Order: sequence, then structure tokens, then C-alpha cells
Amino acid sequence: MAKSRNWAGLSEAQRRRYVSAGRTGTLTGRKGLTPAQVRKYYENGGSLSAGRGHAEELAAPRTATLRQSDRELYEGLPAAERRRRVAQDQKELERWRRSRTYPIWLPRNSQTMRNDTAAALSLIGTPPRNWRSVDIQRNENGSYSVLVTTKRGRKVSTILADYDSLQEFGSLLRNPVSMGRTATEKRNLKQQWTRANGKPWNIDISIPVDTDPISMAPTPNDAKTKPTMGKALPRKRA
Repeated sequence: MAKSRNWAGLSEAQRRRYVSAGRTGTLTGRKGLTPAQVRKYYENGGSLSAGRGHAEELAAPRTATLRQSDRELYEGLPAAERRRRVAQDQKELERWRRSRTYPIWLPRNSQTMRNDTAAALSLIGTPPRNWRSVDIQRNENGSYSVLVTTKRGRKVSTILADYDSLQEFGSLLRNPVSMGRTATEKRNLKQQWTRANGKPWNIDISIPVDTDPISMAPTPNDAKTKPTMGKALPRKRA
């Protein structure tokens, strides 16, 4: 059962940990939160795993995610079993996306990002404030390999299922706020994808030279949200 979001019910030591995480930026990605802001974040249901000293958020179920990202993994199964497995994996990712452990740096809005895309990106395991570079390569089967190098030099990879999934990732890189559904979600996405001064994180993005540049452009369906400015354009490989 989830813990009550009653701030007064926390131990003094736990409140100090959350306040410290809010001050340093490890709680939400934005430094300098006051104790009152941390309390409000807590009571509004914000993710707390970083403030507890654990991993930032839990990634999607790995096996289901890998199969949804690389449909070739379903090959070899009898038709009925393949249909059952696909449906089971899709339901598993849907449950994960509705859970309280869903990463707040990814949009919950399935209209702007599919479940398989969000699940694949969650395997990166760390929010964008820790990314140094993103290298994207197209695979022969139409999927895309994504290699993220963190600021500490750790390399993590994931696979996006197809070009549509790549476009969704591109929209997230260029204008994350536009992918949110509610005011709270938009605010969380802005906090996760920009620094305290409002400027985006400096992430070096490399994509295949013959990839349509629109795949890295912001989605045009949110007229009220201005495109994120200041992020370097993706660097294309020769």
C-alpha cells in the first residue's frame, strides 16, 4: 500500500532528506526548492524515489519492453501464442504507465507518446539532466538504436521500434512541455528538461545523415506552447 501523503506524518529525518534533495536538485531536477515547495511537491504526489536515495524511477518491465521494441522477438511463436503474448505485453506496459513509479521526465499522454516508446526510453534509467550525448542509429529492420552517454561517462542503450517512435523521441527532445496533457504534467516535464534558469540541458544529439530532420522537430499540435529554444540542433553523421 502506498504511503500517505501527509507531510506531518513523516519522520523528521525523512523530511530533512526530502528538503535536502529539493535544495540540491536531486528530487525534481530543479535546484533551490524551499521547504514549503518540497512539502507541496510531496503532498501533490510527486515522485520521491530520488529523495529516498534510490534509483530515480523504476523502468518499465524489461522483457515486455524489449519485445515491443523489437517485434522480431515474437517470431517463431505459433500464431495464437504470438497474439496472446503481444496482448499480454501491451497490457503490462499500460499498467506500468499508470503506476506511481512512472518516470516524471516522460509524458504520460499516450496521444503524444506511445507506450512502447515511453517504455523503451525508461530503460535509459536516468533523467535528461544527467545526459551528455544521445547517438541514434538506424537498424536494418527499421528500428532505431539509441545510445545515451551520461555526464559521468556511463553508456546506456535502448531501442525504438520504428520511425514513428523516433519522431516521438524527437518531439520530447525539442519541446517536452508540449507533450504533457495536464498543467501538472507540463510543469513536471519543464522541470525535468530545463535548468533552474529555464534553459534546456546541453545535450549533444547525433542522428543519421539521411534522417528526415522533422523527426527531431517539436510537435505542432500545441499552439499555446512555444518551442523550446536554445537546445543545439541534432548533429548529423556523414
